Amino acid sequence: MELWNLQAGCEAGVYRPLLAYIRLKQMGARLPPYIPKYGEIALHKLCRLACLYQEAGWVEEAGKLAFQVLKLESFPTLWCREREFSQSNVQKCLQRIRCIQPICPAPSDFLDVTLINLPTIQAALTLSGNEVGLGVIRSKDVEVCAFGPQNSALSFGIQGSGVSGWTQSFFDPEIWLSMKHQIDCLPSDIDHDALKITFSLVGLRPQEPFYIAFYIRANQCEVGNAIIVPRSLEKFKAHTQKISFQNQLVVALEHPLLTQVIPLAGKGCFWDSTFLILCEIHPCLSQVFFVFQSLRNS
Repeated sequence: MELWNLQAGCEAGVYRPLLAYIRLKQMGARLPPYIPKYGEIALHKLCRLACLYQEAGWVEEAGKLAFQVLKLESFPTLWCREREFSQSNVQKCLQRIRCIQPICPAPSDFLDVTLINLPTIQAALTLSGNEVGLGVIRSKDVEVCAFGPQNSALSFGIQGSGVSGWTQSFFDPEIWLSMKHQIDCLPSDIDHDALKITFSLVGLRPQEPFYIAFYIRANQCEVGNAIIVPRSLEKFKAHTQKISFQNQLVVALEHPLLTQVIPLAGKGCFWDSTFLILCEIHPCLSQVFFVFQSLRNS
């Protein structure tokens, strides 16, 4: 039996009992009680878990999990820690799960994710996870691979499960944030889509810088009068209200925020992102919103 290298880490409490169950079943031994369970973890791990369910004989549970994972296959970085992401690994796992017959689960069994599907913007948003972002946003060739709270030491993400619409930052459990989204109701003749995401924040402290970070995969970034490309030494740091990527996705801010644009390598780290956008949030601000806008005919 393939063990999938899943026995370490915070998911060990799920995998080890399952692997022990499968071993005993193969040996014909008396089986202990086991209830299949899973939560918001990286897609490649959910794929492997579904395959193990299938191996254990839990066809229905495997099908329910496969159904949810396949709906999320366009968002491979969802619930994935930066150090664990591998595009090729995700694709291999997704290919393997396709042999499982999907079964639509009951609403109570769904993972904590909200899917948005507009003509030019697709998104998966969540308030659950451990050291991960709040979701993924895609617009044509541009992808926000991960976004969420970050401190000056580059510690990123949220932790735990959402509670009444709120979640904790990973690096400081006293900082809580909520996230609400709104699809702008635009007349049919308007040629763009717009997704508005509003963050409410509590627990910020003046002595500790706090950022909303966006790890973005794009070939070009336009901000102010600058055009920045990946793997370059050019950076941007100033107050701004608008950042554009390849003329395909525009991120508009409610008020001018001190914003940094940092080019990245694009491979092997930070979810293969090419840009890091850091928007510093003043501790006096309790709410801030961003609008993601994409032209339908670009």
